[in-house]
Amino acid sequence: MNRIGRRTAIAMLLIVAFAVETWPIDRLRPYERNSRRHAPEQIEQIAASIRQWGWTMPILAADDGTVLAGHGRLAAGKLLGFTEVPVIVALGWTEQQKRAYVIADNRLTDASD
Repeated sequence: MNRIGRRTAIAMLLIVAFAVETWPIDRLRPYERNSRRHAPEQIEQIAASIRQWGWTMPILAADDGTVLAGHGRLAAGKLLGFTEVPVIVALGWTEQQKRAYVIADNRLTDASD
């Protein structure tokens, strides 16, 4: 199988959906193979940002509820007692595409530190 490059994985987000949906927070579950873990302090910081600015960035999830990007936002939403959260749905992605996107998203976040 050929590998999906980082640019391709990121570009796929542009064609995922044209609308943000509101989902029950309990419908979402973390991506099992996500290597990034958020420290409690980081979750608190994300929660503080959401309190101050509102929810400005939706969670990216597969159509089955698996979170592909936004694990920290999901944890912060739970901490703040949200029952619903904004979600962009990645429809029809293969497991390979999901994994490639998660890796690319984590690398981009690492590069910004």
